[in-house]
Amino acid sequence: MSGLFELEAKVISKGAVRYIFTGNPGPKQQILFTFVPIMEQQPNNPLHGKTLQMILEHLVETYRWEGLAYHIDINCFKNEPSMQSSLKFLRKTPWAREQVEALYVKTMR
Repeated sequence: MSGLFELEAKVISKGAVRYIFTGNPGPKQQILFTFVPIMEQQPNNPLHGKTLQMILEHLVETYRWEGLAYHIDINCFKNEPSMQSSLKFLRKTPWAREQVEALYVKTMR
């Protein structure tokens, strides 16, 4: 690379790259950047990267609303269930969301 600056990159370990910038004139400056792909940050967490809507859509596809009401006894699955009303309730009710997430994890194993 020619010009005012040169860049040299070396992979020093999995996910870590050392970049060395050289300026004209001037000393070398070393800067270390570490890149970790998002999915590698929590490889054992089945909920990582999943939104509540994605989880609920999967459960409705798997169990239908009737099956969800059987497994998780909450009214938003029993009385005129809809995706929108269920998401609204689950976002405001941590204990119900935990039950939905636990059922999702169980179905994924």
